[in-house]
Amino acid sequence: MAITLIILVLTIVSMGYLYSRLNGEIGNVQSEMTALKLEVSSLQVGSSQGTSTTPPASTTITMVDLISMVQPVIVRVDVTGSGFQASGSGIIIRSDGYIITNEHVIDNATSITVTLSTDQQYTATVTSSDTGLDLAILELAGSPSNLPAATLGSADDIIVGGVVVAAGFPLGPDLPGPASFTQGIVSAIRTIDGQRYVQSDVVINPGNSGGALLARSSGKVIGITTSVLFMRGQDIEEIGLAIPIDVIQTYIQANLKQ
Repeated sequence: MAITLIILVLTIVSMGYLYSRLNGEIGNVQSEMTALKLEVSSLQVGSSQGTSTTPPASTTITMVDLISMVQPVIVRVDVTGSGFQASGSGIIIRSDGYIITNEHVIDNATSITVTLSTDQQYTATVTSSDTGLDLAILELAGSPSNLPAATLGSADDIIVGGVVVAAGFPLGPDLPGPASFTQGIVSAIRTIDGQRYVQSDVVINPGNSGGALLARSSGKVIGITTSVLFMRGQDIEEIGLAIPIDVIQTYIQANLKQ
């Protein structure tokens, strides 16, 4: 009987010890899990903070932002020739005062005046021109510096059906103030008289020649608005043509001095 009682007491003591050990180990595991949760939580917070400081780039900027970004790089080009005056648009392509426009805007000009979005005016000279491509590069007098320059796109940015914006100075000085912006889509890519053009339904008026055709999603220049298709005796609307950006880029690289 005494032996049985001793064995029972020892068994109870052993079970108590084991229970105590088990509780201690469970407590340690719980503490480790709590610490691990805190570490994971801190990593998640750090990750979200990193994301918030570098948000993903938006695929489409707002129209307000596009106009604000592009307005400073669109210029008005006024020319005087023998017995005529004319006006068109241009795009600042380099911060040290180089402008690209249509050749027909400056054809036969004896003097050229370029007006910036700030209303500041410069006289300009033609550094290169190509009648076949209908492109010309102008250099502003006085070697200005730190002018805003346009972001030029690539052929990949020209998408049939893509939304585009035209920027320029319709009616020239007869419509004073900032550049005008109109929106439409790329209707087609056409070859006319051996030249490729971007056809769009954006509104193009006299004075828009030499202005920019922009990708709505990025504000990049994808063409230079050059003309509206016209056929004698027919009323034609919303068929505007622009020289594609890959042709423009090639021309700039070949003719703009570094």
